Order: sequence, then structure tokens, then C-alpha cells
Amino acid sequence: MIRLTQLFVLLAVTVYGIVGDDHGPLFLKFKDRMSKDEWVKCAETAGSTVTQMNEMLKNHQRSSEVQCFLKCIMETTGIIGSDGKIDVAKAKDDAPKFLTAEEVDELVKCLEGIDKITSCEDMKKFHDCKPKGPA
Repeated sequence: MIRLTQLFVLLAVTVYGIVGDDHGPLFLKFKDRMSKDEWVKCAETAGSTVTQMNEMLKNHQRSSEVQCFLKCIMETTGIIGSDGKIDVAKAKDDAPKFLTAEEVDELVKCLEGIDKITSCEDMKKFHDCKPKGPA
């Protein structure tokens, strides 16, 4: 079964750990859609540093800081709009490549059912959309 944070981060990232860029692998996933300054701003908005956030993500933490950091990334990259609505097409495009077509469909259906993401706490709704995987 896919770990909750792993799915969410992999929706936004490909691998955990530091892979040559001091901004970490999540930044490598989104480097074409956000600047390093925006990345640092998201970490700071979450009350952390990029280094601390990379460590939290690597350890699959679901702290409020991680929720806020990922919300900021989703907003900056347009996955979550200024109105709090999820752009399901963008989220689907960023879905981890290891998901089956059925799991992606399950994810999309769940994301379509989310009204809005307006707070860091609301990110739990996004997390709850992880595919269940094979029984």
C-alpha cells in the first residue's frame, strides 16, 4: 500500500531524499513551475527551512508544517487555485507514474469531490485521496 505522505509528495515529487540539489527532489519535480525563491518562501511560510522540510518529507512526516508547505507548493504551481479549487487535470498530470490507471481514476474521482482547500488543515482532504491499492 502506498504511504499517505509518499503518495501526496509523489503527486508533487518523484523520490524522497536529497538528490544533488539543496532544494531536494520535490523542487526538482516543480523546478519548471516555481523558482527557488518561491520554494524558500513556501518553507518559510510553513515555519521551517528548506533543509528541515526536506528532512520531514524524507521521513514521511505529516506535521502541520508539511501540510502548509505542500499547500503553498500546490498553490504556487496552480494545482490549487486562488479560490481553493483543485485543478484536477494538473493533479492527474502530476500523479506518480507507478500508479495504475485504476488508481489514477480513483484519485481523480476523490479529488473531484473536494470542494476547496483553503487552510493547511484542509490538506488532509487531499491526503485522504490516496489510492487504496490492491486488496
